[in-house]
This record gives sequence, C-alpha cells and structure tokens, in this order.
Amino acid sequence: MFTISKSICAAALFALLCAPALSQTSLEQDAGHSVYAKAGLLGAGVGYAYGLNKSFTLRGDVTTVGSINRDFSAGAVDYSGKLKNDNVSIFLDWFPANNGFRLTGGLTWRNTELTGNANSINVAGSSLTLGNQDTYTVKAKYRPLTPYIGIGYGLNVTQQKANTWGFIADLGIYYASKPKTSYNVSGPTYNMARQINAAATDRAVNEQFDEFRDKVEKYKFIPAVYVGVSYYF
Repeated sequence: MFTISKSICAAALFALLCAPALSQTSLEQDAGHSVYAKAGLLGAGVGYAYGLNKSFTLRGDVTTVGSINRDFSAGAVDYSGKLKNDNVSIFLDWFPANNGFRLTGGLTWRNTELTGNANSINVAGSSLTLGNQDTYTVKAKYRPLTPYIGIGYGLNVTQQKANTWGFIADLGIYYASKPKTSYNVSGPTYNMARQINAAATDRAVNEQFDEFRDKVEKYKFIPAVYVGVSYYF
C-alpha cells in the first residue's frame, strides 16, 4: 500500500502550467518530452512522457480520486461506503500511423479499497439496529499490481514540435481480479444478540457478508476513461 504525495502532484502540475518556460528551443525543433495532466473516471493526475521514436512513447503518471463517500446496498443491508483509489502507472504507447492514435499497454501499482459500514443486522427476519458502540464493517481491497490495455489519442511525442500543446484521451481497462474481502463485527448489541441466539446471529452475519462479497467479486475489470492536455518540449 502507498500514499500518493500531494506535494509530488502539486510540483508536477506546477511544471505543466509553467511548461512554456521549460525550453527555449525553436518551434521548428521536434519534441522529445512531454508533461501532461488528465482527469476521468478514476480521478485526476499528472504524468511525464518520453518519446523513444516516431512509433513508441514511454510514460508514467500518478492519479488519485482521493476519498469518495457513497452509500450502497448488498442484499438486504445498506452500507455507508468509502472508496479510495490511488495509482502509480507506467505505460508503453504504440503509434501505428503518423498521427495521434495509439495502442497502450502498461502496469499499475494501485491502492484501491472499498469500505462499508452498516448500522443493522437482519437476524431471523428481524432488523437488529446497532448502536454507537457497535461496529459492522466490510472491506474489499484489490491486489496492488494490475495490467492495463487500451486505446488512446495524443502523446506521440517525437511526432510533435517543441513548445506546443496537445489534447490527450484514454479508453481502456485494468484487470484487477477478485478483491480480497473481510469483515469485522463487534459491540454490546451484537454480543447481546449472540447471547440470545449465537447460531442465528452468526449465520445472519455470514450470509450478509457473503452477499457483499458476491457483489464486489463481480468487478474483476476496472474501466478507465481520461481526457487531458499535454505540453511538448
């Protein structure tokens, strides 16, 4: 697990905004590098691209969605959810023609985690409301290393002239496999329910966790859609 430093993102974004001052080369000179910023489904980020030749670009970027709070349901239980998604990626772009269209493959080191907190348990057909001292938390965490494949436009660095701006776009998918799931239940209300009927309480908790796990395990693939701007130098 890792934390993307806000200072790194801020420094990279500052470099992008100040890009026209990074080079004094003539507008007629071919570019060799690019910095870019992008935003989309998985958050926003910044990156650097190096043109290997007319057909290939090697690049890396960092993106984050921060933390998103959103309620969701699994079976008969409602959860207050929190999603975190931080990525550090390296990509190789192939430009089959002398234009911006590209095919992209890469690897992403990610910290993607969904946490849900419920305030009730359904035991034997009845809803048991949990108190402030009770905890019922479910969690799904994806593996840290995920492959990526997609198509896109832009960042054909060596096909561009220095000191120019460009448009970039990405449409692709990550294969994240099944997330690792877990749950934790504790507190006085839960303990009291187990004292009354431990078998029914444990069975209810396990069934509700199975419903959550079945729901999140369907999402083995994570879509990626981004648009942004680039500066070549």
